[in-house]
Amino acid sequence: MKRRKIALNSRNRHSFVLRPFESASCVLYAIELHPDAMRDPAFAAMNPHWVPGMPLLYIGMTSLTPEERFQQHKTGMKNASRIPHQFGMKLRMDLVPGNRPVRRTIAMRQEKRLARFRRSEGYAVWQA
Repeated sequence: MKRRKIALNSRNRHSFVLRPFESASCVLYAIELHPDAMRDPAFAAMNPHWVPGMPLLYIGMTSLTPEERFQQHKTGMKNASRIPHQFGMKLRMDLVPGNRPVRRTIAMRQEKRLARFRRSEGYAVWQA
């Protein structure tokens, strides 16, 4: 009995491909920044309503643990944002409500929403 090859065309080839970014679990995290971050012109411009004395934050999302991602920021590897790389002091997971893994698309919306909320409370926030 002879075996037939099944040709993969563009229609059936992609039907079995998983979308890793859609199914990945992401969590939000917050990093407290050094007060010198307000000297950065881009950071200051993003936070005109900052209440002096309130913490400065970086809000992000990751598929790693927040601790692992914080270490990546501090060492400058794996797409580390320059603000937490230069000014990051410590993780502030207490400022991230309901810290549970969600799909990437949902985490992106939650990240923006959390940054807006913290800014409305008087925090200075960098969110890329």
